[in-house]
This record gives sequence, C-alpha cells and structure tokens, in this order.
Amino acid sequence: MGRHASPSSSSFLLRLVLAALVCCHASLVVVTAQQNGQVRVGVILAPPVGTRRRVGIEMAVEDYYARHPHSAARIALRFRDSGGDVLTAASAAVDLIKNEQVQAIIGPVTSAETEFVAHIGSHTHVPIISTATSPELSPAQTPFFLRTAVNDSVQAAPIAAVLAEFEWHAAVVVYEDSPYGAGILPAMADALQAVGARISDPAPPSPSTLSTTASTRSSTGSWRCRRACLSST
Repeated sequence: MGRHASPSSSSFLLRLVLAALVCCHASLVVVTAQQNGQVRVGVILAPPVGTRRRVGIEMAVEDYYARHPHSAARIALRFRDSGGDVLTAASAAVDLIKNEQVQAIIGPVTSAETEFVAHIGSHTHVPIISTATSPELSPAQTPFFLRTAVNDSVQAAPIAAVLAEFEWHAAVVVYEDSPYGAGILPAMADALQAVGARISDPAPPSPSTLSTTASTRSSTGSWRCRRACLSST
C-alpha cells in the first residue's frame, strides 16, 4: 500500500520540490541529455521535525509522479542531517554540492543555518530553498536564496495595530539575543512609530532578569501603559 500525505502538507512539500525543479531548469537541459533527466536535489534537515519532513517530501515526490508518470525529469533526493548545528549544515551543503553534485538544496530550516548555506549556494550558483524567516536573510545579498515563507517583519504591522486599537504607547519586545532574533526590531520600531508608539527596553533580557524586572515594574505600576511582544525566528 502506498503512503499518502495529508493534502496540506503534501501540497506544500510538493511546491518545495517543484521549486527546486524550476530553479535548476537551466541545468536540467544538460542533465537530461547526459543522465536521462535525473535531477539531484539535496535536502538538509534537523531533528525533531526532520524525520517527518523527510517522509513528507518523499511522499510529495511519489504523489507527483503518480499524477505525472511520463515526466521526463526524475527527482533524486539526497538527504543530510545537520543536527541543528550551523557548521554541520554548512558542511552538509558543501558535501551535497561537491560530492553529490546537486542542482538545488531544500533547507535548512533555521535562520542561523540558512545564512551560511545561502552564501555557499550563491557562491556555487546552487539555489537554496528554505522556510527560514529572519529579515536578515535577503535575496539581494544572496541571489540564489529562495524564501518559501514570509519573513518575520510582517508581524510588525498587526502588532502595531493592536497597540493603536488599545491606545498603548509603548511595548517591550522580548526576542532571541542574536542577529536573527533582533532582525524584526527595525520593522517593529517603524510600525510602532507610525501609530504613535515606541519600543521601550529594547535590550534582550535573560529569563532571570526578565522575571525580576517584570515583578519590580508590576509592583511599582510603571508598566501601566506598556505591553510585551514576543518575537522568534
């Protein structure tokens, strides 16, 4: 009995695979003539969701060929596990490009891993297709990077609208202390300024500092006109 993905997950993963086909269309002309139309696509995943995504991608490919049995292009997937580590992800990308000679790479998922891999892809002219959401990742700097999800900056306008609706004038943004966590701050500052609000205490506190600060300000009432916003990438 064949495996079947749910319509939503299968459709999304199939779009990723098809995007890889589109990205390597130029290479496909040569590949078709030399290797019977095989298109090698690298996939960099990491636990805990890596296993599920691998199954989903494999099922998406199966579904595609079930519907298009006469397709000349045959996708050959090459999987690598980054373990969520930046250097391992970069090493996996180099291995896929150099040794497996892939025409495109799907992944990684996290912004930290994707930044390194995107630069490798742009240097070697191999498309990198990722769901990483950090605004710091830009196709302008890495032209072979293709984002398949909206970046985190789109959160800024709805958050600003909430503050405007309740007439709140300041917000504390709690974010990861890294370039990826801080990537939303410029968009957030602009959006809040547009509704007459501002970011207060922009420094990312540690959990212990946040707990102490929150309890202190709660007791003094100095957060009366402030609200906390959470950001993640």
